[in-house]
Amino acid sequence: GIGKAISTMGLQTFRKVLDSGAKNGEEAVDLFQKPIRLRFPELRDKVPYKKYSIYFGPEPGIQLLEYFNPNVVRHLLTNLSEG
Repeated sequence: GIGKAISTMGLQTFRKVLDSGAKNGEEAVDLFQKPIRLRFPELRDKVPYKKYSIYFGPEPGIQLLEYFNPNVVRHLLTNLSEG
């Protein structure tokens, strides 16, 4: 992903989380607040998301909005708590 590319180039960066939470699939929007359709199979639960900026020095260079498949998140959390 983008983190690996930045790391490979040796750039010094940090991330600042701007927003996070969970939304119903119908509430999903892009960075410009335009509605989007999420393509997670069997979507019944709210979808976790995180919006953040990647800074290159004092200025933000990239803004990202990520939605996470709730089934994958649940699976990872279950495995962590059992391990």
